[in-house]
Amino acid sequence: MDIDVPLALGAWRVTPAPADLMAASGVVGAAVFGVWGVRPDALNESVALRPFLPDTWPELSLRQLRVGQSLADFLLRRTRNGLALSASRVRGPALRVLLTCEGVEAFEVDGVELTGGRAVFRLEQEHQVAFHT
Repeated sequence: MDIDVPLALGAWRVTPAPADLMAASGVVGAAVFGVWGVRPDALNESVALRPFLPDTWPELSLRQLRVGQSLADFLLRRTRNGLALSASRVRGPALRVLLTCEGVEAFEVDGVELTGGRAVFRLEQEHQVAFHT
């Protein structure tokens, strides 16, 4: 499932009825904040993610997530060993990313293992993250 946040929100710029606008914000909000567990902090140029990939979905993407002046893309996908995340900064300042996921005890970010049930890294370009249960 692809979620393009600006496109999804921009689709309602053609004089929406208030009820349509509320419905659209509910769908986008549920996808972004529910499935991805997004908690942006623009003042600190950071974002917390707690993604959930339903068992029947092979992958989930979140494109053009705006946090302050930054845009970032994320792709979560199933692998033979579990889950993997590709994260990239599209533009703007680097973001501090705090990544957690239920049942995950360690992460590997660009080949470096991070224990303690979370990964914290600066999203400056593109990073590959493996999840270890």
